[in-house]
This record gives sequence, structure tokens and C-alpha cells, in this order.
Amino acid sequence: RKFCVPVMEKAFQCMTLPIIYHSDGNVLPLMEDIVQLGVSGIANLEPGAMDIESIKETYGSRITLMGNIDLKYTLTQGTPEDTAIEVRRRIETIGKGGRYILASSNSLPHYVKAENVRAMGETLLRYGFYRKRERD
Repeated sequence: RKFCVPVMEKAFQCMTLPIIYHSDGNVLPLMEDIVQLGVSGIANLEPGAMDIESIKETYGSRITLMGNIDLKYTLTQGTPEDTAIEVRRRIETIGKGGRYILASSNSLPHYVKAENVRAMGETLLRYGFYRKRERD
């Protein structure tokens, strides 16, 4: 907080477009600061370090969440079925109510299985849409 927040605040004051803050590891101790600085979204929310469901519950109405599809196992060592299950779970839990962008927990490095990336995209196309509310 002492070293990072003042630098972020100064940098963010110069920006005119919505800000998506890239995180690595556990940034939960700084989440309230990040939100208060006016950040629009936070990426990439690593599964082992960040409980995205808890973050959604606490901050999901104030900030867009991005990522959390596991690079440690699912996308690199898992199967397309593993990937589809994880992606669908994120869409159904974190995507509920909006403010979620599907992505890996960091990037798509060269050692990610292509068939798992394809499964991620196909699952998104199958389940990742918002339904219009029906009027009473």
C-alpha cells in the first residue's frame, strides 16, 4: 500500500480510457484500494492465489473480473473436457450478473494445449451469453 498505491494513483490520473489492472498472485490486500482508484477491471486472477467466487461476491458490482481459467493444470495438462467444465463453471458462477471476461489466469503461452484453447472458445460460444430479462 505504501509503495504501490501512490504510483498507481499517479499513473491512473494520466489515463483517459477504462483501466484494467493486471494482477499476479494475491492482490486481495489491495483490492479495496484498486477499486477506490477507479479501476474498471482486474485481470487475470490466478485460481490458486485468488478465490474469484469470493471476489465476485464482495466486489463484483463495482469492478469487472477477468480470467481465472487455470494455466497450472487445466489449459496446459488437462483435457478439453476438463477445460469445458471449468469454463462453464466460471460462466455460470462468475458470469452471473455480468462483469466477467473469460480468460486464462495470465496469458496463452506456447505450452498451452491448442485443443484446450479451442474447448475454451467453444464452451464460451455455447454458454457465454447474457439472457435478456423477461418483463413481468
